[in-house]
Amino acid sequence: MKISGLYLVTPNFNKTRNFYETIDRALSGGVDILEYNDTVNDENVKKERGLKLKKIVSKYNKPLTVYEDINLMDEIDLDGVHFSHSDLSIDDAISFKKKYKNKVLGVSINCDANLAIEYKKAGVDYISFGLCHKSNTNKVANICTLEDINTISKIDITKFAVGGMNRDNIHELSKYNFNGIVVVSAIFLSIDPKKSAGEIKKELLKRNID
Repeated sequence: MKISGLYLVTPNFNKTRNFYETIDRALSGGVDILEYNDTVNDENVKKERGLKLKKIVSKYNKPLTVYEDINLMDEIDLDGVHFSHSDLSIDDAISFKKKYKNKVLGVSINCDANLAIEYKKAGVDYISFGLCHKSNTNKVANICTLEDINTISKIDITKFAVGGMNRDNIHELSKYNFNGIVVVSAIFLSIDPKKSAGEIKKELLKRNID
């Protein structure tokens, strides 16, 4: 399963205008991975939305993961799950990879290179690091220093840059080793999600990130 390139996370809102249409158009434009992020709806709504997203994603043969919901991953057979480091211990990561050998496990590490190393040892498939810039969707996490980013970029694990990432600032990370970027607003606030996804994907491909 390919885990790299343009990683789109759905907004954690109860109602999002043109939710499914935006995702479909973004996938057609070049999104490589979709993460369903929903901590506000109940299990029934999440299952309904998850199944609809699974149907859309299947048209493009792309992975669909879910944020911090192993039960939903199991119930509708999603490709994996993503956790914040504060909600996934190293022991839990090891246990997950032992139980789910064919599922993807990702973890957000903020700016902590030591965590990245520990999760790599635990068998985690990829990490997201950041914030790299101010973010419209995450007002809590710290912005990483260039020293942080440089250190993390040298760790041998699949890495995604997160936090205010868009077409216009990808070049700022060009000298660092990473495998993709995570976006939310750059797609969901766009008037043309397909075009925006395509432009971001083009910038990634210029840097041999696909």
